Amino acid sequence: MGTVRNVVKWLVSSILILALILTIYLVALVKWSEYENLRSVSYRFLESTIRERISYEEVSALCQNKENLEFSVEDLGNISIPCSEIKEENFLQPFVYAVFDKLYYKKYDCEFLECMEQTPLVILSAKTNAFLKSLQTYMIVSTCLLVVAYLAIAENMKERFKGLGSIFTFCGIQFFITEYMLSLMHLGEVKEILDTIFSQVYIYFAITAVAGVVLLALSILFKEKTLINKK
Repeated sequence: MGTVRNVVKWLVSSILILALILTIYLVALVKWSEYENLRSVSYRFLESTIRERISYEEVSALCQNKENLEFSVEDLGNISIPCSEIKEENFLQPFVYAVFDKLYYKKYDCEFLECMEQTPLVILSAKTNAFLKSLQTYMIVSTCLLVVAYLAIAENMKERFKGLGSIFTFCGIQFFITEYMLSLMHLGEVKEILDTIFSQVYIYFAITAVAGVVLLALSILFKEKTLINKK
């Protein structure tokens, strides 16, 4: 019976570790894919793309005697920008914001994974945020159920504190090890994207690691208290 319990506990622990890591990344990715964050992430890419196509002189000439500058972007439709918002020192910003708004709020008639195959730019849309939120809810519930299952399987309170403490600490520490290893690699623009995601997920893994250490400390205190009571 003890062997079966240990095998089941090992399986639940392994699945819980994976579920906890995925849940933390999903929570961070939901935050990352919100409007303000995603606009900031995509700003440089959009700015460099637009800069190749227009100059301030061209824009200034087109705005002569006009209130709005209107143009069309393939797959996004017509875009209108008030000429009063176009300033020489940062004339591309209104264009970047307007194009991003179209990208983010574009309606897609396909499921998210299907859209990713057809139009990778869907990742810059509200559809991505909605898809991640749906996964986040599922993963949070699943992780909570796994925690309850682990608590039920563990033999006593000391084992519960120790087991969950070890799991939480491992999940937190593995992130910082992974981040350090990636920092040693030359990944170019991919590294920049990863940094924006890691900046969102950092605090969650830090909290997880601290919670794990606290639980491990409690398991030690619980053991000492049990020994004192026995005496």
